[in-house]
Amino acid sequence: MELSGKVSRFLDVGVKVVALIFILSSCGGDSGGSEDSSGSGDSNGSGGAATGGSIQTPTTYTITSSVVGEGTINPSAQTVDAQTTFSFTLTPDDGYTVDMVDGCEGSLIDNTYTTSAITANCTITVNFKTTNYEISTSSSTGGLITPLIKTLEQGETAYFTLTSDAGYVIDSVIGCTGTLEGNIFQTDQFNTEDCSVNATFTPNDQEPSSDSIGAQRTLVALINFPDNKDETMSLGDIKNLIRDNDNSLNQFLVKNSNGKAWIEAEFLDWVTLEQNSTSYFNENSDLYSKDSFHDDAISKLSQTTNLTNIDRIMLIVKDGYLGHPGCYAYKTAITLGNNDEFTGYLTVTGGYDMGCNRAGRIAHEFGHTFGFDHSSSHWCDGVSPVSFIDTNYLDKCSFFNSYSGFYDTMGRIPTTQCSLVFGDTRPGGLRIHKL
Repeated sequence: MELSGKVSRFLDVGVKVVALIFILSSCGGDSGGSEDSSGSGDSNGSGGAATGGSIQTPTTYTITSSVVGEGTINPSAQTVDAQTTFSFTLTPDDGYTVDMVDGCEGSLIDNTYTTSAITANCTITVNFKTTNYEISTSSSTGGLITPLIKTLEQGETAYFTLTSDAGYVIDSVIGCTGTLEGNIFQTDQFNTEDCSVNATFTPNDQEPSSDSIGAQRTLVALINFPDNKDETMSLGDIKNLIRDNDNSLNQFLVKNSNGKAWIEAEFLDWVTLEQNSTSYFNENSDLYSKDSFHDDAISKLSQTTNLTNIDRIMLIVKDGYLGHPGCYAYKTAITLGNNDEFTGYLTVTGGYDMGCNRAGRIAHEFGHTFGFDHSSSHWCDGVSPVSFIDTNYLDKCSFFNSYSGFYDTMGRIPTTQCSLVFGDTRPGGLRIHKL
Protein backbone atom coordinates (compact mmCIF):
# COMPACT_ATOMS: atom_id res chain seq x y z
CA MET A 1 0.00 0.00 0.00
CA GLU A 2 2.84 2.40 0.73
CA LEU A 3 4.46 1.79 -2.71
CA SER A 4 1.21 2.50 -4.46
CA GLY A 5 0.99 5.93 -2.72
CA LYS A 6 4.48 6.87 -3.92
CA VAL A 7 3.63 5.85 -7.45
CA SER A 8 0.43 7.90 -7.33
CA ARG A 9 2.28 11.03 -6.11
CA PHE A 10 4.95 10.58 -8.84
CA LEU A 11 2.36 10.32 -11.57
CA ASP A 12 0.56 13.45 -10.27
CA VAL A 13 3.78 15.49 -10.36
CA GLY A 14 4.58 14.23 -13.84
CA VAL A 15 1.21 15.29 -15.18
CA LYS A 16 1.71 18.79 -13.78
CA VAL A 17 5.16 19.08 -15.33
CA VAL A 18 3.85 18.02 -18.73
CA ALA A 19 1.01 20.56 -18.45
CA LEU A 20 3.45 23.40 -17.58
CA ILE A 21 5.69 22.57 -20.55
CA PHE A 22 2.61 22.70 -22.83
CA ILE A 23 1.56 26.09 -21.50
CA LEU A 24 5.05 27.57 -21.93
CA SER A 25 5.28 26.18 -25.45
CA SER A 26 1.96 27.71 -26.49
CA CYS A 27 3.16 31.19 -25.28
CA GLY A 28 6.24 31.11 -27.49
CA GLY A 29 8.78 30.43 -24.72
CA ASP A 30 10.94 27.38 -24.22
CA SER A 31 11.49 25.46 -21.06
CA GLY A 32 14.32 27.84 -20.23
CA GLY A 33 12.05 30.93 -20.59
CA SER A 34 14.23 32.63 -23.30
CA GLU A 35 12.65 34.96 -26.05
CA ASP A 36 12.29 33.65 -29.60
CA SER A 37 14.34 36.11 -31.81
CA SER A 38 12.20 35.30 -34.85
CA GLY A 39 9.39 37.43 -33.40
CA SER A 40 11.38 40.70 -32.99
CA GLY A 41 10.24 44.03 -34.68
CA ASP A 42 12.19 46.14 -37.20
CA SER A 43 14.24 49.28 -36.45
CA ASN A 44 11.19 51.54 -36.82
CA GLY A 45 9.22 49.61 -34.21
CA SER A 46 6.92 48.03 -36.80
CA GLY A 47 7.00 44.90 -38.85
CA GLY A 48 6.82 41.25 -37.55
CA ALA A 49 4.01 39.50 -35.72
CA ALA A 50 2.68 41.20 -32.64
CA THR A 51 3.97 39.82 -29.37
CA GLY A 52 2.43 40.24 -26.05
CA GLY A 53 -0.58 42.19 -27.67
CA SER A 54 1.41 45.42 -28.82
CA ILE A 55 -0.21 48.06 -31.37
CA GLN A 56 1.51 48.94 -34.71
CA THR A 57 2.51 52.72 -35.15
CA PRO A 58 1.96 54.18 -38.76
CA THR A 59 4.93 55.80 -40.62
CA THR A 60 4.84 59.63 -41.18
CA TYR A 61 6.80 61.95 -43.52
CA THR A 62 7.39 65.72 -43.66
CA ILE A 63 6.66 67.96 -46.68
CA THR A 64 8.61 71.27 -46.69
CA SER A 65 8.45 74.19 -49.17
CA SER A 66 10.66 76.79 -50.84
CA VAL A 67 9.44 80.04 -52.52
CA VAL A 68 11.16 82.05 -55.26
CA GLY A 69 9.61 85.45 -56.12
CA GLU A 70 6.74 87.31 -54.47
CA GLY A 71 4.03 85.05 -53.07
CA THR A 72 3.21 82.43 -50.43
CA ILE A 73 2.45 78.70 -50.12
CA ASN A 74 0.05 77.60 -47.41
CA PRO A 75 0.85 75.68 -45.31
CA SER A 76 4.61 76.15 -45.60
CA ALA A 77 5.25 72.65 -44.14
CA GLN A 78 3.09 69.63 -43.37
CA THR A 79 3.50 66.17 -41.73
CA VAL A 80 1.46 63.42 -43.45
CA ASP A 81 0.95 59.68 -43.10
CA ALA A 82 2.66 57.39 -45.56
CA GLN A 83 0.77 56.76 -48.82
CA THR A 84 -1.47 59.83 -48.38
CA THR A 85 -1.71 63.03 -50.50
CA PHE A 86 -1.94 66.68 -49.45
CA SER A 87 -2.98 69.95 -51.15
CA PHE A 88 -1.23 73.33 -50.80
CA THR A 89 -2.63 76.79 -51.73
CA LEU A 90 -0.39 79.12 -53.74
CA THR A 91 -1.07 82.89 -53.45
CA PRO A 92 0.86 85.32 -55.71
CA ASP A 93 1.35 88.91 -54.53
CA ASP A 94 -0.15 91.74 -56.60
CA GLY A 95 1.60 91.97 -59.96
CA TYR A 96 2.78 88.34 -59.82
CA THR A 97 1.55 84.95 -61.01
CA VAL A 98 2.54 81.31 -60.50
CA ASP A 99 5.28 80.45 -62.96
CA MET A 100 6.36 76.89 -62.01
CA VAL A 101 5.87 74.36 -59.19
CA ASP A 102 8.06 71.28 -58.65
CA GLY A 103 8.50 68.55 -56.02
CA CYS A 104 6.66 65.67 -54.35
CA GLU A 105 5.46 64.50 -57.79
CA GLY A 106 2.36 66.67 -57.59
CA SER A 107 0.02 68.45 -60.01
CA LEU A 108 -1.13 72.10 -60.25
CA ILE A 109 -4.76 73.05 -60.90
CA ASP A 110 -5.43 76.79 -60.78
CA ASN A 111 -3.46 77.84 -57.69
CA THR A 112 -3.76 74.53 -55.81
CA TYR A 113 -0.85 72.06 -55.82
CA THR A 114 -1.66 68.46 -54.78
CA THR A 115 1.08 65.93 -54.06
CA SER A 116 1.10 62.29 -55.11
CA ALA A 117 1.02 59.56 -52.44
CA ILE A 118 3.91 60.37 -50.10
CA THR A 119 6.54 57.68 -49.51
CA ALA A 120 9.45 59.79 -48.24
CA ASN A 121 10.28 63.30 -47.01
CA CYS A 122 10.15 65.82 -49.91
CA THR A 123 10.20 69.57 -50.77
CA ILE A 124 7.88 71.67 -52.98
CA THR A 125 9.52 74.60 -54.82
CA VAL A 126 7.26 77.42 -56.07
CA ASN A 127 8.38 80.10 -58.54
CA PHE A 128 6.32 83.31 -58.80
CA LYS A 129 7.01 85.66 -61.72
CA THR A 130 5.96 89.26 -62.28
CA THR A 131 3.05 89.97 -64.61
CA ASN A 132 4.51 93.43 -65.39
CA TYR A 133 6.95 94.31 -68.12
CA GLU A 134 8.75 97.53 -68.98
CA ILE A 135 8.95 99.36 -72.27
CA SER A 136 11.85 101.77 -72.65
CA THR A 137 12.33 104.23 -75.52
CA SER A 138 15.11 105.93 -77.44
CA SER A 139 15.19 108.35 -80.35
CA SER A 140 17.57 109.58 -83.02
CA THR A 141 18.60 113.13 -83.79
CA GLY A 142 15.67 115.20 -84.97
CA GLY A 143 12.97 114.34 -82.48
CA LEU A 144 11.73 112.82 -79.24
CA ILE A 145 9.48 109.99 -78.14
CA THR A 146 7.48 110.21 -74.90
CA PRO A 147 7.03 108.84 -72.32
CA LEU A 148 10.60 107.54 -71.94
CA ILE A 149 9.59 104.47 -69.91
CA LYS A 150 6.27 102.77 -69.28
CA THR A 151 5.45 99.76 -67.08
CA LEU A 152 2.55 97.56 -68.15
CA GLU A 153 0.76 94.41 -67.08
CA GLN A 154 0.57 91.53 -69.53
CA GLY A 155 -2.26 92.11 -72.00
CA GLU A 156 -2.07 95.91 -71.73
CA THR A 157 -1.08 98.24 -74.56
CA ALA A 158 0.80 101.53 -74.40
CA TYR A 159 0.77 104.74 -76.43
CA PHE A 160 3.92 106.71 -77.24
CA THR A 161 3.97 110.15 -78.89
CA LEU A 162 6.66 111.07 -81.43
CA THR A 163 7.55 114.76 -81.77
CA SER A 164 9.91 115.82 -84.55
CA ASP A 165 12.13 118.88 -84.41
CA ALA A 166 11.72 121.70 -86.91
CA GLY A 167 13.00 120.53 -90.30
CA TYR A 168 12.57 116.82 -89.46
CA VAL A 169 9.85 114.23 -89.99
CA ILE A 170 9.19 110.80 -88.53
CA ASP A 171 11.08 108.08 -90.38
CA SER A 172 10.33 104.80 -88.58
CA VAL A 173 9.69 103.06 -85.29
CA ILE A 174 11.27 99.69 -84.49
CA GLY A 175 11.49 97.44 -81.44
CA CYS A 176 8.41 96.29 -79.55
CA THR A 177 5.64 95.05 -81.82
CA GLY A 178 2.97 97.65 -82.52
CA THR A 179 1.61 100.10 -85.06
CA LEU A 180 2.39 103.73 -85.91
CA GLU A 181 -0.58 105.93 -86.76
CA GLY A 182 0.17 109.58 -87.30
CA ASN A 183 2.67 110.38 -84.60
CA ILE A 184 1.31 107.84 -82.11
CA PHE A 185 2.92 104.41 -81.71
CA GLN A 186 0.68 101.85 -80.00
CA THR A 187 2.19 98.60 -78.73
CA ASP A 188 0.11 95.48 -79.14
CA GLN A 189 -1.16 93.21 -76.38
CA PHE A 190 1.16 90.36 -77.32
CA ASN A 191 4.20 92.02 -75.73
CA THR A 192 4.92 90.11 -72.51
CA GLU A 193 8.57 90.86 -71.83
CA ASP A 194 10.73 93.96 -71.44
CA CYS A 195 11.43 95.59 -74.78
CA SER A 196 12.56 98.90 -76.28
CA VAL A 197 11.01 101.23 -78.85
CA ASN A 198 13.39 103.23 -81.04
CA ALA A 199 12.10 106.21 -83.04
CA THR A 200 14.13 107.61 -85.92
CA PHE A 201 13.67 110.98 -87.61
CA THR A 202 14.92 112.22 -90.98
CA PRO A 203 15.36 115.70 -92.48
CA ASN A 204 12.22 116.96 -94.21
CA ASP A 205 13.01 117.75 -97.85
CA GLN A 206 9.40 118.06 -99.00
CA GLU A 207 6.88 120.84 -98.62
CA PRO A 208 3.56 119.75 -97.10
CA SER A 209 0.75 119.36 -99.64
CA SER A 210 -1.86 120.73 -97.20
CA ASP A 211 -1.85 122.67 -93.94
CA SER A 212 -4.42 120.28 -92.46
CA ILE A 213 -2.53 116.99 -92.83
CA GLY A 214 0.70 115.72 -91.37
CA ALA A 215 2.35 117.17 -88.26
CA GLN A 216 0.51 120.17 -86.81
CA ARG A 217 3.17 122.08 -84.87
CA THR A 218 1.15 123.63 -82.06
CA LEU A 219 2.21 125.99 -79.29
CA VAL A 220 0.03 125.71 -76.19
CA ALA A 221 0.45 128.58 -73.69
CA LEU A 222 -1.14 129.30 -70.32
CA ILE A 223 -1.92 133.03 -70.07
CA ASN A 224 -2.78 135.19 -67.04
CA PHE A 225 -2.67 138.87 -66.05
CA PRO A 226 -1.03 141.11 -63.45
CA ASP A 227 -4.41 141.63 -61.72
CA ASN A 228 -5.18 137.90 -61.67
CA LYS A 229 -2.16 135.61 -61.50
CA ASP A 230 -4.08 132.61 -60.17
CA GLU A 231 -2.77 129.40 -61.74
CA THR A 232 -6.06 127.53 -61.93
CA MET A 233 -4.62 124.70 -64.03
CA SER A 234 -1.18 123.14 -64.01
CA LEU A 235 1.01 122.58 -67.03
CA GLY A 236 0.64 118.85 -66.38
CA ASP A 237 -3.16 119.19 -66.63
CA ILE A 238 -2.83 120.85 -70.02
CA LYS A 239 -0.33 118.28 -71.31
CA ASN A 240 -2.77 115.53 -70.40
CA LEU A 241 -5.58 117.25 -72.28
CA ILE A 242 -3.49 117.90 -75.38
CA ARG A 243 -0.93 115.10 -75.63
CA ASP A 244 -0.04 112.90 -72.64
CA ASN A 245 -3.18 110.85 -72.31
CA ASP A 246 -4.83 107.96 -74.13
CA ASN A 247 -7.89 110.22 -74.60
CA SER A 248 -5.97 113.37 -75.47
CA LEU A 249 -6.73 115.88 -78.22
CA ASN A 250 -3.88 114.39 -80.22
CA GLN A 251 -5.36 110.89 -79.98
CA PHE A 252 -8.72 112.28 -81.09
CA LEU A 253 -7.15 114.04 -84.07
CA VAL A 254 -5.14 110.99 -85.16
CA LYS A 255 -8.12 108.62 -84.95
CA ASN A 256 -10.56 110.93 -86.70
CA SER A 257 -8.18 111.88 -89.50
CA ASN A 258 -7.41 108.20 -90.11
CA GLY A 259 -3.81 108.87 -89.19
CA LYS A 260 -3.42 111.79 -91.62
CA ALA A 261 -2.92 114.53 -89.02
CA TRP A 262 -1.40 114.79 -85.56
CA ILE A 263 -0.21 117.36 -83.06
CA GLU A 264 3.44 118.03 -82.28
CA ALA A 265 3.05 120.28 -79.28
CA GLU A 266 5.23 122.71 -77.38
CA PHE A 267 4.05 124.01 -74.02
CA LEU A 268 4.62 127.22 -72.10
CA ASP A 269 3.80 127.45 -68.42
CA TRP A 270 1.96 130.50 -67.10
CA VAL A 271 2.92 133.63 -69.05
CA THR A 272 1.79 136.94 -67.51
CA LEU A 273 0.91 139.73 -69.96
CA GLU A 274 1.90 143.34 -69.36
CA GLN A 275 -1.66 144.71 -69.20
CA ASN A 276 -4.32 143.93 -66.60
CA SER A 277 -7.28 141.80 -67.62
CA THR A 278 -9.52 144.89 -67.39
CA SER A 279 -7.69 146.29 -70.42
CA TYR A 280 -9.23 143.54 -72.52
CA PHE A 281 -12.35 142.14 -70.83
CA ASN A 282 -15.31 143.63 -69.03
CA GLU A 283 -18.91 142.80 -68.29
CA ASN A 284 -20.01 144.32 -71.60
CA SER A 285 -18.96 141.86 -74.29
CA ASP A 286 -19.18 144.60 -76.92
CA LEU A 287 -16.18 146.27 -75.31
CA TYR A 288 -14.01 143.16 -75.46
CA SER A 289 -10.75 144.23 -77.06
CA LYS A 290 -10.06 140.96 -78.82
CA ASP A 291 -7.49 142.17 -81.34
CA SER A 292 -5.31 143.92 -78.78
CA PHE A 293 -5.44 140.87 -76.53
CA HIS A 294 -4.35 138.61 -79.41
CA ASP A 295 -1.52 140.91 -80.47
CA ASP A 296 -0.20 141.46 -76.93
CA ALA A 297 -0.29 137.73 -76.18
CA ILE A 298 1.47 136.73 -79.41
CA SER A 299 4.16 139.38 -79.01
CA LYS A 300 4.78 138.23 -75.43
CA LEU A 301 5.16 134.61 -76.55
CA SER A 302 7.54 135.60 -79.35
CA GLN A 303 10.01 136.90 -76.74
CA THR A 304 10.80 133.34 -75.64
CA THR A 305 9.65 131.15 -78.56
CA ASN A 306 10.40 131.17 -82.27
CA LEU A 307 6.93 131.31 -83.82
CA THR A 308 8.03 130.98 -87.44
CA ASN A 309 7.89 127.19 -87.25
CA ILE A 310 4.51 127.08 -85.46
CA ASP A 311 1.33 126.19 -87.39
CA ARG A 312 -1.22 126.69 -84.63
CA ILE A 313 -1.33 128.54 -81.31
CA MET A 314 -3.69 127.67 -78.49
CA LEU A 315 -4.07 130.33 -75.77
CA ILE A 316 -5.47 128.88 -72.54
CA VAL A 317 -6.50 132.03 -70.70
CA LYS A 318 -7.29 132.85 -67.08
CA ASP A 319 -10.50 134.82 -66.71
CA GLY A 320 -10.35 138.41 -65.47
CA TYR A 321 -12.28 140.03 -62.66
CA LEU A 322 -14.66 141.81 -65.05
CA GLY A 323 -14.98 139.18 -67.76
CA HIS A 324 -13.22 136.48 -69.73
CA PRO A 325 -12.17 135.91 -73.35
CA GLY A 326 -14.60 133.06 -73.97
CA CYS A 327 -13.91 130.09 -76.26
CA TYR A 328 -13.38 130.47 -80.00
CA ALA A 329 -11.09 129.71 -82.92
CA TYR A 330 -10.44 130.84 -86.50
CA LYS A 331 -11.09 128.67 -89.53
CA THR A 332 -8.48 130.47 -91.63
CA ALA A 333 -4.88 131.45 -91.00
CA ILE A 334 -4.43 134.99 -89.68
CA THR A 335 -1.46 137.24 -88.94
CA LEU A 336 -1.10 138.29 -85.30
CA GLY A 337 1.26 140.18 -83.02
CA ASN A 338 2.14 143.81 -82.61
CA ASN A 339 4.93 143.22 -85.11
CA ASP A 340 3.22 140.45 -87.12
CA GLU A 341 5.27 137.76 -85.35
CA PHE A 342 2.90 134.90 -86.21
CA THR A 343 0.85 133.76 -89.18
CA GLY A 344 -1.28 130.67 -88.64
CA TYR A 345 -4.34 129.36 -86.84
CA LEU A 346 -5.47 130.57 -83.42
CA THR A 347 -7.56 128.87 -80.73
CA VAL A 348 -8.56 130.63 -77.48
CA THR A 349 -10.06 128.69 -74.56
CA GLY A 350 -11.01 130.62 -71.46
CA GLY A 351 -14.48 131.00 -70.11
CA TYR A 352 -15.57 131.58 -66.54
CA ASP A 353 -13.00 129.95 -64.24
CA MET A 354 -11.38 128.56 -67.41
CA GLY A 355 -14.44 126.38 -67.93
CA CYS A 356 -13.77 125.87 -71.64
CA ASN A 357 -10.79 123.65 -70.89
CA ARG A 358 -12.51 120.30 -71.16
CA ALA A 359 -11.57 117.59 -73.63
CA GLY A 360 -14.72 117.90 -75.76
CA ARG A 361 -14.71 121.69 -75.92
CA ILE A 362 -11.00 121.89 -76.79
CA ALA A 363 -11.55 119.35 -79.58
CA HIS A 364 -14.47 121.43 -80.85
CA GLU A 365 -12.53 124.71 -80.94
CA PHE A 366 -9.43 123.08 -82.39
CA GLY A 367 -11.64 121.56 -85.08
CA HIS A 368 -12.52 125.06 -86.30
CA THR A 369 -8.86 125.57 -87.24
CA PHE A 370 -9.29 122.71 -89.74
CA GLY A 371 -12.20 124.50 -91.38
CA PHE A 372 -15.15 122.91 -89.60
CA ASP A 373 -18.33 124.83 -88.90
CA HIS A 374 -20.74 124.13 -86.07
CA SER A 375 -22.57 120.84 -86.24
CA SER A 376 -26.28 120.44 -86.80
CA SER A 377 -28.17 118.41 -84.23
CA HIS A 378 -31.13 116.25 -85.18
CA TRP A 379 -34.45 115.57 -83.52
CA CYS A 380 -35.72 112.42 -85.16
CA ASP A 381 -38.27 110.98 -82.72
CA GLY A 382 -35.91 108.27 -81.56
CA VAL A 383 -34.50 107.50 -85.01
CA SER A 384 -31.04 108.91 -85.61
CA PRO A 385 -29.33 109.41 -88.96
CA VAL A 386 -26.53 107.06 -89.89
CA SER A 387 -24.34 110.15 -89.67
CA PHE A 388 -24.79 113.86 -89.92
CA ILE A 389 -23.75 113.56 -93.54
CA ASP A 390 -26.75 111.32 -94.25
CA THR A 391 -29.05 113.49 -96.42
CA ASN A 392 -31.80 110.86 -96.44
CA TYR A 393 -32.99 112.26 -93.11
CA LEU A 394 -33.41 115.84 -94.31
CA ASP A 395 -37.18 115.48 -94.48
CA LYS A 396 -37.55 113.49 -91.28
CA CYS A 397 -35.49 115.48 -88.81
CA SER A 398 -35.54 119.05 -87.60
CA PHE A 399 -32.24 120.92 -87.46
CA PHE A 400 -30.80 123.62 -85.27
CA ASN A 401 -27.29 124.99 -85.02
CA SER A 402 -25.30 124.06 -81.95
CA TYR A 403 -21.75 123.99 -80.70
CA SER A 404 -21.75 120.23 -80.51
CA GLY A 405 -24.49 117.74 -81.21
CA PHE A 406 -25.29 114.72 -79.08
CA TYR A 407 -23.61 112.46 -81.58
CA ASP A 408 -20.49 114.31 -82.65
CA THR A 409 -18.05 117.10 -81.90
CA MET A 410 -18.23 119.11 -85.13
CA GLY A 411 -20.43 117.27 -87.60
CA ARG A 412 -21.24 119.17 -90.79
CA ILE A 413 -18.65 119.17 -93.57
CA PRO A 414 -17.40 122.67 -94.43
CA THR A 415 -18.18 124.11 -97.82
CA THR A 416 -14.66 123.43 -99.12
CA GLN A 417 -13.16 119.98 -99.56
CA CYS A 418 -11.42 118.81 -96.39
CA SER A 419 -9.03 116.02 -95.54
CA LEU A 420 -10.73 114.83 -92.36
CA VAL A 421 -14.07 114.75 -90.60
CA PHE A 422 -14.51 114.59 -86.84
CA GLY A 423 -16.95 111.94 -85.72
CA ASP A 424 -18.83 110.34 -82.86
CA THR A 425 -17.39 111.15 -79.41
CA ARG A 426 -19.89 109.29 -77.27
CA PRO A 427 -18.41 106.91 -74.63
CA GLY A 428 -17.49 103.67 -76.28
CA GLY A 429 -15.89 104.87 -79.47
CA LEU A 430 -15.44 107.41 -82.21
CA ARG A 431 -17.41 107.51 -85.44
CA ILE A 432 -14.88 108.07 -88.22
CA HIS A 433 -15.89 109.40 -91.62
CA LYS A 434 -13.43 109.21 -94.51
CA LEU A 435 -13.67 111.59 -97.43
